[in-house]
Amino acid sequence: AALDAVLTQLGNYVENISNGDEVKILSAGMDVRKDASTGSLPDKVASVNATIGDSAGEIDLSWDKVEGAKSYVVETALSSMDPMEWKHMLVSTRSKAEVGTLKSGSSYHIRVAAVGSVGQGPWSDPLVKVAP
Repeated sequence: AALDAVLTQLGNYVENISNGDEVKILSAGMDVRKDASTGSLPDKVASVNATIGDSAGEIDLSWDKVEGAKSYVVETALSSMDPMEWKHMLVSTRSKAEVGTLKSGSSYHIRVAAVGSVGQGPWSDPLVKVAP
């Protein structure tokens, strides 16, 4: 089960980063699906909520499921940065995630996007949370 979860996360990561580029997918040692052109992008993720995690520098996230989403991408940006620099944090196959390794006491903007068989949908409205 752990191996299956890791391989699914890796596949979702490659799918997101490659943005459907067949050469990039093949260079990662993965097969390419041929019928991904039919369908539409997932809808915008809604109702993103953030709560204090179990450890310092950890924020727990949850959001509404998006129909057709195979995974979700989470990014953060320090609120003090101008212009804001978004950093990829993780890919989740569920409508929740635990973001760690944040600097305690720092304010972060957080956004989530759904990824479906055709590609990544629009980013959620960013929310602001101070890392505990």
